[in-house]
Amino acid sequence: MGTGIMHGEGDWNPSTKSVEFKGKMTDPSRPGKDCDFREVFTFIDDNTQKMEMYGADSKTGKEYKTMEINFTRKNKS
Repeated sequence: MGTGIMHGEGDWNPSTKSVEFKGKMTDPSRPGKDCDFREVFTFIDDNTQKMEMYGADSKTGKEYKTMEINFTRKNKS
């Protein structure tokens, strides 16, 4: 985690109820350098969302999942 800037663009996919963003961000392991990232926001239902973030392995260049966050709306009681 860091304070670097991320810039991505993406499109809504109605069949998967998701938005896939692709872009560049400040590489936390190489200050002053950028790296590619991909994020997928999926709207599972009215109360549930999921965000997945992917980046490239610095040694192999292969994409891997770096983070997943699941959001659930708190019930009002």
